[in-house]
Amino acid sequence: MNFLKLIKMTKLKICGIKDILNAEQISGLEQIDYLGLIFAQSVRKVDEKTAIKLSQIIHKNHKKVVGVFVDENLEFILKIAQNAELDGVQIHRRIAQKDFEILQKNKLFVWQVISVGENLQMPSQIYANMTLFDTKGKFKGGNGISFDWNLLKDYKQKFGIAGGIGVHNIREAKALNPTLIDVNSKVENSQGLKELAKIKDLIKEFQK
Repeated sequence: MNFLKLIKMTKLKICGIKDILNAEQISGLEQIDYLGLIFAQSVRKVDEKTAIKLSQIIHKNHKKVVGVFVDENLEFILKIAQNAELDGVQIHRRIAQKDFEILQKNKLFVWQVISVGENLQMPSQIYANMTLFDTKGKFKGGNGISFDWNLLKDYKQKFGIAGGIGVHNIREAKALNPTLIDVNSKVENSQGLKELAKIKDLIKEFQK
C-alpha cells in the first residue's frame, strides 16, 4: 500500500448544508469527508438550533462538521462550536494569532479563507491549519464562480480550493493536488438545496 499517496489524498467537503434530509443523505456518502454549516449572513445560513440537529446527524455517519464564519466575533464562534459540536471552523477574515491559539485549545481545526481576484495576494502572516482559496465576489463564498487556478501552481503549502467547482471542473481542481476541494452551489437545485444525484455525479468524476 502506498501510504504517501493516502496521506496526500484530496478530501471533499460539501458546504451550505441546511436541511435535515440533505445532512442524512450526504453524510452517508463514503467519499464525503466534511460537511459545512454556514453561520454568516447567507441564503444558506442556519441557526444554532438547526445546526445542533444537523451536526448530530452528520456525526452519526462519522463525518466532520465545519462551521463557516465571516465577521462573527470569537465569543460567538466558540459558543456555536461548543453547542453544535463543530470539529473545525472556516473563517472568511483575518485570524489573529491569539484567536487561533484559543480555537486550537478548544480542539478545533482552523481554515483561513483567502479571497482571490485577478491576482493572488497573500497576507504577511497566516494563523491557521490550512489556507482555503475562494473566488473574490459579491458574497463571502457561494458565488458559483472560479478564479484562475494557475495562480496556485507555485503555492507549496497545504491548501484547499473553492469557488464554482462542479462536475465540469472537479478533475481540473483535483489536478492541483489540494488538501481539500470545497463544493457548494454547483450541486444545488433551484430551491438552494443540495441534489444527491449531482453530488454522486461529482464523486464519480472526482474518482476518475
